[in-house]
Amino acid sequence: MPPHTELFDRLQDAAAIVALIGSTEDLHLDCKIWPSKEDEMQRMLAKALCGFANADGGAIIIGMQARRGPDKDDPDLIEKAVPVSDAVAVKSRI
Repeated sequence: MPPHTELFDRLQDAAAIVALIGSTEDLHLDCKIWPSKEDEMQRMLAKALCGFANADGGAIIIGMQARRGPDKDDPDLIEKAVPVSDAVAVKSRI
């Protein structure tokens, strides 16, 4: 089973997703905050999906904040949950 499929299967409940806080993003995991502007939404999704399409696939977690480490080569650290206010609307937009 590909690593991104195992990751997706493991992240099927809120507790598993919140448990990511303190870990880092990797080749198969990308965390995003849902932007408020339409053009930012499209840009954010396009960039993340293109990255996965050019690699081995992956999972995007919407509603988690990750920040770059002090060194530009450090992976982004997942800092906190930033839940979306209307998950149904986000699903529809995606």
